[in-house]
Amino acid sequence: MKSEEPHFITKANQLCKESGMDPNVIASPKILLSDQEMKKKRHSYNEILSVVRFFSKKLLKSLEGTPILVVISDSEGYLLEMEGDETIKLTVEQFGIKSGSLFRQEDTGTNVISLALQHRQPISLIGDHHYHTFLHEVACYGAAFHYTDDDNLLGSVCIMMPIKFQNPLYITMLSQVVDSIERELLLRKQNHKLHIMNQIMLSRTRNGIVITDEHGVTTEFNEFAEEISNRSRESVIGRSIYESELTGHFFKKVLEKEEKFEDEELNFINQNGDQIVCLFDAQPIYRDHKVIGAFGQFRDITENVNTRERLFQSDRLSVISELSASVSHEIRNPLTVTSGFLQLLNRSPNVDVKEKGYIELSLQELNRAEKIVSDFLSLSKPQAQNMVYSNLKVEIEYVNNIMIAYANLHQVKLDFHFNNGLCNNFDQNQIQQCLINLYKNGIESMSETGGILTVHIEEYKGNIIIFIKDSGVGMTKDEVSRMGDPYYSTKEEGTGLGMLMVYSTVYKHGGKIDVNSEKHKGTTFQITFPGVSCPSPVIV
Repeated sequence: MKSEEPHFITKANQLCKESGMDPNVIASPKILLSDQEMKKKRHSYNEILSVVRFFSKKLLKSLEGTPILVVISDSEGYLLEMEGDETIKLTVEQFGIKSGSLFRQEDTGTNVISLALQHRQPISLIGDHHYHTFLHEVACYGAAFHYTDDDNLLGSVCIMMPIKFQNPLYITMLSQVVDSIERELLLRKQNHKLHIMNQIMLSRTRNGIVITDEHGVTTEFNEFAEEISNRSRESVIGRSIYESELTGHFFKKVLEKEEKFEDEELNFINQNGDQIVCLFDAQPIYRDHKVIGAFGQFRDITENVNTRERLFQSDRLSVISELSASVSHEIRNPLTVTSGFLQLLNRSPNVDVKEKGYIELSLQELNRAEKIVSDFLSLSKPQAQNMVYSNLKVEIEYVNNIMIAYANLHQVKLDFHFNNGLCNNFDQNQIQQCLINLYKNGIESMSETGGILTVHIEEYKGNIIIFIKDSGVGMTKDEVSRMGDPYYSTKEEGTGLGMLMVYSTVYKHGGKIDVNSEKHKGTTFQITFPGVSCPSPVIV
C-alpha cells in the first residue's frame, strides 16, 4: 500500500503522468555540462562549495557506517559534487546521474533536488513517493540553502540511501547542516564586504595605515605607508613590526602594555631623499576585551611643517630686517663721522708713529664695523635686486673658482657634479654670496682634518636642488635648529650673520633650506629653488 505523501509530491507525480512519462522506464538527465563548462561553474561556486563540502563531510562522519551519498547542486539544479558511499555512487551513475547533470522534473521526473529548490524547504522523498519504480528502494532528503540576508537561492544539499536506512531524523539533521552552511556563508559574505570596504578606505586615505596581529606580525600595510616609509608592502607583510627602528618600540608597548600613543612626531626619508614629517598614532585592537592586534596611523604634516617654518623664518627675517635697517642707519652716521676725523688726524704732521699705529688699528676696526652694518643693511632689502635668468651651474662654477684657493689652504678638495638644465630669476651677487658663505662654513668645518666638499645639483619635479655636503665636525639637533639665528654661531668668533644672510637670500628667491647634520659625521645643506626653462640668452 502506498504511504501518504505531501501534496506537492502528489502534484509532481501527476505532472509526470500527464507528460507521458513511463514510471517503469529509467529517466536520466538530458542536459550535461561539458568539462570546460563544469570547470567554470565549479570555479564560480568555489567558496560556496568549500563551505558546503566542509559541513557535508561532518555529516558523513557523524553517520559513518551508514551507506549514504551526499549530493550538492547549484541554484539551477546542476549537480556539482557527489560524496559518500561508492556503491550508491556507481549505481546512480549507471542511471546517467553524475557531476554536471541538470536535474529538471520534465527530464528526471519527481526528484528531491528539483523539489528542494522549487519549494525552498526541507524535502523527504521516500520509496514509492518517487514516480519512477527504479527509485522505490531509495530514500532521499534534500534542503535548499540561501544567503539569508537577501534570500538569494544558492543551491541544495541532498542525501540518498537505501530505503531500509531511512529515518525521519535525517531531515532534521540535514536542516541543521543547512543552517550551519547558511550562517558560515553569511559570515564570509559580510567579511568580504568588510574587506572590500577596508581596502577602499585603506587605498583612498591619505594616511599611512599599519595593522598587526597580537604577536606584532604585520597584517596590513597600505599604499601611503609604502610611500612615506620607502618600504614595499611585500617586504613588510608577515614580518614583525618590532624590527622597525622607527615604530617598533611603540607597537611593543601597545601590544604588551596596552598603551596608546597620539601625535608622536616622526621623521622619514622617502625614496626621493626628501624628509617626511608625520604624526603617528597607535592603539590596541580588542575583541571581547582581549588584545588581538595593534593599529598604527601616520598623518603626513610635511607641508604644514614647511609652511610653518617658512612663516616663522619670514616673520623672523621681517623683524630682523626692520631692526637692522633702523639700527644700521643710526650706527652708520657716527661711524662715518668717527672714521672721517680719524683719517684727518692720521694725516696730521703732529701725530707720532705710535699714535699713527693706534689710529690705523682704529680705522681697521671701524671698517670691520662698517662691513657688519652693510651686512645688516643687505638683510633689510625688501626684495632681491639686479635679477637675471641664470643657471645655478654657472654660479657654482664661479664660486668654485674663487673658493678653490681657500679650500686648498685648509686641505679640502672640491667635488662638483650636476644634472641641471633649469634656471631661475636670481640676483647673482646675492646667490654668489650665499654660496660663498656655505662653501666657507663647510671648508672651515674640515680645516683640522681636511676632506672633500661635495656640491651636487639636480632637478626634481620642476625644482632645482643643490646639495652641499662636508665631512666635518657636524652639528647637534639643537645647533641645527638654531641655524640662521642672529648672533648664534658654532664658531668662536662668528656673529651668525653669514647664515642669516643665507636663509634670507634663499627665502627671497622662493626657496627653502633643509639641513641634515650629525656630530662628527658632517653636514649636508639641501637648498631647493623653483626652476623654469632657461630663456635665451642665458647668463653663462
